[in-house]
Amino acid sequence: MEAKPRSLRSLPSSRTLPDRAADDLREAIRGGLFDPHGRLPSEPTLATQLAVSRATLRHAISILEEEGLVTRRQGSGTFVVEPVNRLRNNLNANFGVTDLVEAAGWQPGTKNLVVREHIADRAMTQRLGLPPRSKVVSVERVRTADERAVAYTLDHLPSAMLREHNLDLEVFESAFSSEQSVYRLLELHGVTVHHGIATVKPTVATETQARLLALPPGALLLLLDQVDYTADGEAVLLSEEYHVADLLAVQVYRKGPGSRA
Repeated sequence: MEAKPRSLRSLPSSRTLPDRAADDLREAIRGGLFDPHGRLPSEPTLATQLAVSRATLRHAISILEEEGLVTRRQGSGTFVVEPVNRLRNNLNANFGVTDLVEAAGWQPGTKNLVVREHIADRAMTQRLGLPPRSKVVSVERVRTADERAVAYTLDHLPSAMLREHNLDLEVFESAFSSEQSVYRLLELHGVTVHHGIATVKPTVATETQARLLALPPGALLLLLDQVDYTADGEAVLLSEEYHVADLLAVQVYRKGPGSRA
């Protein structure tokens, strides 16, 4: 495989070398350079082709392994996992919908975008650790994969935090015309999400959600309800992601008894 330079103009400059190497490997897999169930080249070969160290390559492969794109077989090597027509969310990795769609090899998109600032309700202030009557910016939209609606999402961010990082409402609205990932937008403005705490549960589509997602009334959705935090423990994002249930496969990495100390 001949490594091809990848334009990173649309990605945060703070992305690490393993992230960029993972991007290149992901593109190669999507481009059909590896057959389904096909073995990837050896680590020395891949490291040379990508012009990275073997340590960086191993980290990049770990990223793709968490996404469910590759699997390591002891003594045999690393293999491409057979693609499936579902979004695959690994709950031990903190993915946004944009990353989820891109990892599946589809083109992410946004429809029915609404951005507004308003006074947070009591539940929002409690979960985001805000004083009463604080303002938040809410982003409502339908997320698409190759133009097919796959999720209805609501993201709520503290207005004070956004102002501190020069993200006023006008900038926020403009950014989403070209940048669809909240995580990437925040990172570009100096806010890095360190971890999130999520709850996953089934729910039934409301009339509005069913209409926006082109589903029959009462269709089953999978709700991913999450609060994201910085490394200092500051809550910066409250998200509600309503995924079309038959398009989302959820994975959890669970250690066995033999891996515990």
